[in-house]
Amino acid sequence: MVTFQELNDLRLGKLQAAVTDWQAMIDKLVKVADGGGGAVSAADMDRKAKAADWKGQNATVTKDFVTVTAREFGDVVTVARSVHTILSGAHSKLTEHKSDLADAVSRAAKKNIYVNDKGMVNAAVPSPQAAGNAKIEPPTQAEIDAVAREISTILTAAAETDSTAATALRFHAKDKHGFESNGFKSFDAAQKSIDDSDELIALGKLDPSKIANEQLERFNALLKAHPNDPVFAERVALGLGPEGTLKFFAGAVDLDSWENRDGGATGTREDREKRMELLGTLEKQLGTTLATASHSNSEGMEAWKEKAVALGGEDVGNGKGTSQTRVYGFQAMSNLMRHGKYEGEFLNDYGNALVKFEKENTGDVKDPGPGGKHREDVLPWDKLPSYAKIDQLHYGENNDAGTDPMTGFMKALAHNPDAATDFFSSTDPQDNAQHVLKDRKPFNDVVPDSMGYGKSASDYTGPNASYEATGNALVAAATGVDPDDRSARPVEHTGQHRQVLDSSLKYLAERGDDFPAAMRDDMAIVLTNHGDVVHHSASALADDPKDARLLDRDQLLEVSKQVSRDQNSYGMLTRV
Repeated sequence: MVTFQELNDLRLGKLQAAVTDWQAMIDKLVKVADGGGGAVSAADMDRKAKAADWKGQNATVTKDFVTVTAREFGDVVTVARSVHTILSGAHSKLTEHKSDLADAVSRAAKKNIYVNDKGMVNAAVPSPQAAGNAKIEPPTQAEIDAVAREISTILTAAAETDSTAATALRFHAKDKHGFESNGFKSFDAAQKSIDDSDELIALGKLDPSKIANEQLERFNALLKAHPNDPVFAERVALGLGPEGTLKFFAGAVDLDSWENRDGGATGTREDREKRMELLGTLEKQLGTTLATASHSNSEGMEAWKEKAVALGGEDVGNGKGTSQTRVYGFQAMSNLMRHGKYEGEFLNDYGNALVKFEKENTGDVKDPGPGGKHREDVLPWDKLPSYAKIDQLHYGENNDAGTDPMTGFMKALAHNPDAATDFFSSTDPQDNAQHVLKDRKPFNDVVPDSMGYGKSASDYTGPNASYEATGNALVAAATGVDPDDRSARPVEHTGQHRQVLDSSLKYLAERGDDFPAAMRDDMAIVLTNHGDVVHHSASALADDPKDARLLDRDQLLEVSKQVSRDQNSYGMLTRV
């Protein structure tokens, strides 16, 4: 809290000098980062590095070093501008608060109200000589109280300004190495980002099974108020922490725990429907906020992403290790990943860990009870019998309950084509395309209530959500275009795009008639996008086995046959 004496005696000369010095610093740094006057700059280094024909180790190590270093110069400018914004805004606001205080004291004196150097407000008692024969009207208690309230309001505002400046500066000082790639655009925006993120973090640390719908609605509103705000997003992510974030989400989407929060069913049907609607919004708003935060290269966010991956195989539900409410970290994080565009390296680290976990934990199970089924090659997300696992983690389509984390992850890849290309072309530490397109046995991840009385997930025969999402991710990986982005333009194919095409033909052809029906239209899009090599490979004139453009004809024929089993997909192929 800022005291009356501190604000009244405040000298702002040094702060103004700091503002001037930081502006001068920015001017110098901009020249180093962006160039000007013919001087060598980081931007110039970056352009030359990307244009150079690097060979051997220089193609990766040296080039990456130069481009990363050049980017860090830009980060320095970003931080310098942000610090200047904070200091300049603090100077302007503190000057205003100081002036407001002086004005309040002056106006009070005219009403015979005296404010001492400690900020105490009292009625003034003039001396007999000062009063003379004039009649002095003493101030009313209401007038004295009004002055006290005004001064208190000014001091509170000054304290908020001081707190905002300190918090904003600490945001940039938290990393021992490197600079933030994000900064504050204005002092008022900084104050709102800090205040709203603090409120949201406080809500996020409550027991999610006991949060009222009104509180969850406020949580969503705070997230919605800061779209594409990297500072807000990072403060939320770091404030909740990776484990806290996943536990909050896992607890919030556990509808049964919320309905039985007081030891028995509570609330009306309308409350339940409202809750489900709010949970769908929560997934979207929190997911896009975390996606924004994932692009930060700060030490805190790098550690956050690393920990989020490590938590993938851990139970983040409210069951404290019991199977009754087990929710894996992969299940919680993948549902949040459905929304926004996550940073590519994080997606690939996460995806590699997800595939590894599935490969190591897929196996045969026997359901409990005398009539329990023996099931083969069961994914870890489907091993528990229906009565012992959470019914729904995603509130949207009925064929997608969100308990299969591959679905959400594939949607995330579809929104980041470069990351999708890296994932599907990677064979280290494992062949991701082989696992996802050929070896992985999916399951019917449907909402139980949607099947009707007496039916189970095994009775479902509609489109598989995991295959639908995988098809979208494959399109992004092979074409370099987000299939959900209608404004996206075609990109020039790279060697990696061709590698994805080759591996998809290989593994999907090996499935034969087990080719996923939900992926027929997606493979038709892929083949159409690579129409030049597809047409060339199908041509009778392409008979040179050393021809680099030539696709495997047997694989192409098998995939084309499977794709053609869908009329719309067949129509796409005929236009190649």
